[in-house]
Amino acid sequence: GRHHRLKWSDVWVMDQFRNNLGQKLFSIESHTSSHPFLINDSINFPSHDAYLNSLDYEIGESKSYIQDVTAQSTMWLALPYGNGAYNPQLIKTAKKFGYSGIRTSEPGAFKVNEANFFALPSFAILAGTSINEIETYFK
Repeated sequence: GRHHRLKWSDVWVMDQFRNNLGQKLFSIESHTSSHPFLINDSINFPSHDAYLNSLDYEIGESKSYIQDVTAQSTMWLALPYGNGAYNPQLIKTAKKFGYSGIRTSEPGAFKVNEANFFALPSFAILAGTSINEIETYFK
């Protein structure tokens, strides 16, 4: 499919939208800096330290860029390709950079009072997802 990328100026504009009560309409979250397979690509690094530095960049810098544009104090991480759900090193890195949690691509719902915020399931809603399919998520 064709991907459309926002410019940072577009992100800033989205961040400025407010409802009639002055509340923000959008929350901008992280999907890493360059959208890699966070776990599968780990074998491509010359050392474990080089891999950890890459995680710091992908997870830490992404949050930093978004905060520079939006001034958000909290942020969630959505794993690229759903790769790395439940991985202790990814969870450790997300916590190190102060993320509120991690959204995985593992299908499912959760109750807030029972949720593991660093392994939240989700339901995919893609271009080809029908409204009938979405309705089944809530049954």
